[in-house]
Amino acid sequence: MNRLRVRVLSIAITIAVSSQAIAKSEMNSMCYLEDKQGAVIEGTNAQNMYEIASVSKIVTSYWALRVLGPNFRFLTQIYVDPVDKDTFDVHIAGGWDPYFGREMTHFLFSELQRNNVSKIRNLTFDENFTLFWSVRENPTWSIDPTRRDIEIVLRQKLRLSSAEYTATRLKAKKIGLLLEPKLKTRISNIMFKSVQAYIPTTTTRTFELHSAPLVAYLKEMNRNSNNHVADHLFNFLGGVTEFQNFIKIGLNLETDDIRLINGSGDRILVTDEKRKTQKTYNEASCEALVTILSAIRFELRINGYDLQNIMAVSGLDADTTLGGRYASSQVSGAVVAKTGSVDPAITLAGMVTTEQGNVYFGILYKTRNPSDWNTARNKIRDNVIGLINKFGGKNEIDDYSTTSFLPFDEKSNLTSVETKKP
Repeated sequence: MNRLRVRVLSIAITIAVSSQAIAKSEMNSMCYLEDKQGAVIEGTNAQNMYEIASVSKIVTSYWALRVLGPNFRFLTQIYVDPVDKDTFDVHIAGGWDPYFGREMTHFLFSELQRNNVSKIRNLTFDENFTLFWSVRENPTWSIDPTRRDIEIVLRQKLRLSSAEYTATRLKAKKIGLLLEPKLKTRISNIMFKSVQAYIPTTTTRTFELHSAPLVAYLKEMNRNSNNHVADHLFNFLGGVTEFQNFIKIGLNLETDDIRLINGSGDRILVTDEKRKTQKTYNEASCEALVTILSAIRFELRINGYDLQNIMAVSGLDADTTLGGRYASSQVSGAVVAKTGSVDPAITLAGMVTTEQGNVYFGILYKTRNPSDWNTARNKIRDNVIGLINKFGGKNEIDDYSTTSFLPFDEKSNLTSVETKKP
């Protein structure tokens, strides 16, 4: 009898603990704004600040679009100095291109080979060349490679990258870009040379290498939530202080509306006066987020783009952080959004396209640890479905087709400055 009571009590405790575990993820805030004249932001706790996680990348995207424009291209300058008949010194003057990794390196050396530069005595690069070889393969990383790291990677990969190069070449071919059939690059020395130390000579040929446009970079960054690209873009634009100045002037948002410490939304570890390490995150109110969403769409549309050109579309874009949760018939093709996941928060912000018009939204949930994440994500999805139904059901985006990303395009070819057309 006593054993039975103990068993019943144990089951009751287990159920109670399970119920508490389910309740660990709770809504911090949810708000929305109809895309029509005179609409006001409605919702719960819309003006309170909470962790926003990778939804921060929407804000970083807005800053970049306003300052640089959607068609901006990162510029890398290449200086070629002849040593003898078929040997050259090549210097890379970097342009802080955040997607300069494996594929862009392959493209660069294919272009050099197309210009009859394959045998290189000295390959040098400056402090603005921020090569991260696996930038696309490791989206959760955010690193600042050392000069030594870059030297080692170039030395190893340019000798052993035949399979990787073939993959890049074939991917480029699918979108109509032809790279050299095989890289014949041979490099004797690789080393760092600062901006101040490199001085072109009278025989130096100068080339320009342009990235794909910013709008393509933002789409890929937001598609799989690339922390490295977002953080480097944030720093390229000026960092924390410049951001707060920008958002104050542009949208009259203060530090009690939004506060960013990086571009990605990932944690930053800080040490307090007691030498204790704590995690710090980007924070914003839901009201600030939907205000920015409305502003970013306006900025895109005046330049011939829309939100789907920089953010994932539910059920239509492959391999996105939206995942299968948003592939059902209720939401597929009608949610353009960015997810966010950090220890204390699961978030989503974007736009739903409904029968009664477009609606900007933000949904911020609090969690205690990663075990709560799936529950929170499911609740957010249900909130999104409820929002769509509130406005008459979904109205799928017209004429949208997903695109394949490469950090270069048909306008990226290595171009001699002397012969460059205006």
